[in-house]
Amino acid sequence: MNAPSLTPLFAFKAWSNAELFALLAALPPEKADTLHTCIRTLNHIYVVDRIFRAHLSAETVPFDATNTRDTPTLA
Repeated sequence: MNAPSLTPLFAFKAWSNAELFALLAALPPEKADTLHTCIRTLNHIYVVDRIFRAHLSAETVPFDATNTRDTPTLA
């Protein structure tokens, strides 16, 4: 697979992430636990993506675990 054929896949990922984050931002306050779990899962995906990218590009791995200690905000 060459780089131009990846462009639509990354565009779809960006679109779907925007949709997902908008839905999560609209969760009512009583779903705070659900939101926290979703953010932890999304953060894990982000961290693992960064680790994978570092391995592919022979860069220093930016994390020492597959998730961060603190949970980031949705923003």
